[in-house]
Amino acid sequence: MMRFTLFILMLLFGLDAISQADTLCFPLLSKRFNNYHQHAAKNYIGGKFALREYFMSNYKEISESESNNGYIFVKFVLNCNAVPLGFQTEITSLDFRPANLDERISSQLVTLLKNIKKWKATEIDNSKYDTRLMIGFKIENGKLTEIIR
Repeated sequence: MMRFTLFILMLLFGLDAISQADTLCFPLLSKRFNNYHQHAAKNYIGGKFALREYFMSNYKEISESESNNGYIFVKFVLNCNAVPLGFQTEITSLDFRPANLDERISSQLVTLLKNIKKWKATEIDNSKYDTRLMIGFKIENGKLTEIIR
């Protein structure tokens, strides 16, 4: 049974979720493991404007290269205790083709996400659930210019 559970975790969250499996809440396979990749602002106290302000005021521009242009999408799980886990990034060019940006940019954004203390767990019918979230960032010349879905 344990091997099956680990296999399901790998399918749902990727390989890095296995080491964090004990911090996920259950019922993991419930129909209420909801809102697959919902926008992170829905689970942030203060909503999207407060989340945008947090990133705009805490992000430090990486200005050594003008070629740092693109989108960074970060997917993660917010468990029932409002703890973010299992971060995965996807980087594209401004025309949404696979691309590479300075590693310090995506690393800084993930660190900022991990440090947020104002998350709220998804709650349905007075029960809290794990939820997959996603947030996108537009980077132009190493500068964070927009937060998108």
